[in-house]
Amino acid sequence: MKITEYSATKRFTEDQVLLVDGNGGTKNIRIGDAVQAMFDFMSPINHRTIFRGKNLGSVITTEQKAAIQAGTFEDLWLGDYWKVGTIRWRIVDFDYWLGTGDTSMTKHHLVIMPDDSLGSFAMNDNGTTTGGYAGSNMYTTHLPSVLNDTISSVFGDVLISHPELLTNAVSNEVASGHAWFDAEVVLPNQFMMFGSRPINANGGGREQYANSNTQLAALRAFPDLITLRYSHWLRDVTSATTFAMVNANGGAGSDSASNRHGIRPVFAIG
Repeated sequence: MKITEYSATKRFTEDQVLLVDGNGGTKNIRIGDAVQAMFDFMSPINHRTIFRGKNLGSVITTEQKAAIQAGTFEDLWLGDYWKVGTIRWRIVDFDYWLGTGDTSMTKHHLVIMPDDSLGSFAMNDNGTTTGGYAGSNMYTTHLPSVLNDTISSVFGDVLISHPELLTNAVSNEVASGHAWFDAEVVLPNQFMMFGSRPINANGGGREQYANSNTQLAALRAFPDLITLRYSHWLRDVTSATTFAMVNANGGAGSDSASNRHGIRPVFAIG
C-alpha cells in the first residue's frame, strides 16, 4: 500500500507518531517530541525565544540540572514551570546574566520568577529610600527570609548567585550611588518587567546603569505574566520616599516605601 493511499489529515494530535530510520534502526517518535527534537538541532538560544509553558513537575531532575549546567537546556523552554503547592516557579529567561558583572558570570543558568506573590512587605519600614535598594529592608531582611523559608526548600543546591549593579545611595530624590553585589535573590527592576523605565526619578538616577537592562524574555513573549491582578514591588528608586511597582491592573506605578505590596523575586539556578 502506497503512503498516498492512506487517509489524509491536516492536523497533528498528541497520540500520533512518526517513523524515523537510521543507523540505530527504525523507531517511532511522538509528534510533540519530534517538534522539540528538531529545535534541539539548532542553537540553544532558541529556548529563550519560543514560549512553551509546560508543567515540568514539582522537582528539578538530575537531567534538567545537567542540561542547565551544560547550556544545552534540553527539554527546558521559555514559560515552562515547576509547580509546588499552588506556586508556579516559571522559567522567564536563559543565561540572562551571562558575561555581566564586575567579574564576568560564566555559569549557564535559568532565571526563575514565581507567578504568585511570595508575601506582602514594605520596602522600608521608615518610608524612605535612603540607602537605595541595597540598603532597603526588602533587600537586607525580607528577601533573605523568603529565600531561606520558601525558595531554598524548592531549589536547594541548584541556586546560584548572580551579579547585580544595585543602588546604594539616594540624594535629591534620585539614586546617586551604586555597587556590584553577588545576589542570590532580588526584585526585578522596570527594565526586566517592562523593557523600559516608565517611572523615572526626576528624569534620572543611576538605576539606568543596571546590568539587568533588558526585558525578561518570557514577559516580552507573553505580557499576560505582567498583569496578574495584584500589585508587586520593583526595585527602582523613584523619589526620596517611593519605589517603583506594578499596579494590580498591570500598569507601572510607584508607592511609598512603607506600604505593603506583593513580591515576585527573580533568581538564577544552574
